[in-house]
Amino acid sequence: MAERDDLPGGLGQGAQLRMALVESLPEGFDWDERSTATLGLLETQIEDLVEVEEAIEKHGVMTKGSTGQLVVNPAIAEARQQRAAVNRLIQSLPEVDEDTGKVLSENGRRAQVAAQARWRKLAEEKRRAREAAGLSGH
Repeated sequence: MAERDDLPGGLGQGAQLRMALVESLPEGFDWDERSTATLGLLETQIEDLVEVEEAIEKHGVMTKGSTGQLVVNPAIAEARQQRAAVNRLIQSLPEVDEDTGKVLSENGRRAQVAAQARWRKLAEEKRRAREAAGLSGH
């Protein structure tokens, strides 16, 4: 297992992600208790995932089964579950509006995703129109 001192800043990958998330927020933003607890779980989950991935690296993707046959290393399935758990934890954290510095409600999140999709569609339509007219994208 990698020692924390071997990693940049002497921190594990979970702590590094936690710091990056905290530093990405607007100045003065305070996490609520639920989000603080989620950050702690996220940090632990990532550290666990790192250990599982190290085991896969050490023992390989395939291992010997109980009768000597080659089988997929059970750590592969565990790593997949760990990654899904990390994703769920990240998705459960509040999303902050970059312009206002306020936490977006679930409706606010949906509206932002919908607006981004509309802008992407509009930009794609404009790009196609320029290409059809033989104009460059610049």
